Amino acid sequence: MSFWSGYERSVRHRGPFLKLWVRRARCRRCGASHALVPSFCLVGRLDDVEVLTSAVLTAVVGEARGVRPVAEEADVPHTTARDWVRRFCRRAALVAAAFAAVAEEYTGRFVKIALNVAHRPGSTSNDLHVLLQRWFGPSAGQPGTDHYVDLVKSASGLLLRPAARDAVPAEAEERTA
Repeated sequence: MSFWSGYERSVRHRGPFLKLWVRRARCRRCGASHALVPSFCLVGRLDDVEVLTSAVLTAVVGEARGVRPVAEEADVPHTTARDWVRRFCRRAALVAAAFAAVAEEYTGRFVKIALNVAHRPGSTSNDLHVLLQRWFGPSAGQPGTDHYVDLVKSASGLLLRPAARDAVPAEAEERTA
């Protein structure tokens, strides 16, 4: 990766707007550029992680005060806080989901929109790489690869499976346990 340009971005932290410069880096191998967003920012969100998570947790887990008081406390418009809570509630099942893959049960941890940990019940080791290699071959997860999975709701819970166009044919079949 080599640094390549950047852009200015606004972030709201408890009221005031802060301006920051987000650097971009270009991958020498594939030529794609990537924004190097700071860890306290969320892609596509004006407010920082701290404000958003504390507001959602207070509204969902905290006292049943409603979204307006939480929004006032966080110093954001009530419509913004309301949208955060609605989005969280719609996606709550994906945050920490149990799923079946290749006839084995796993527990996964989703961060933002990506699954980054998959382990069998009772295990603490991350088996995601092994699972993806079983589905997509030895290059799975390597730089320059682009594989997709489907997360499907079934009667027994969530089912994770390789997207039909990406699967290695002999290993694409899986059944829920």
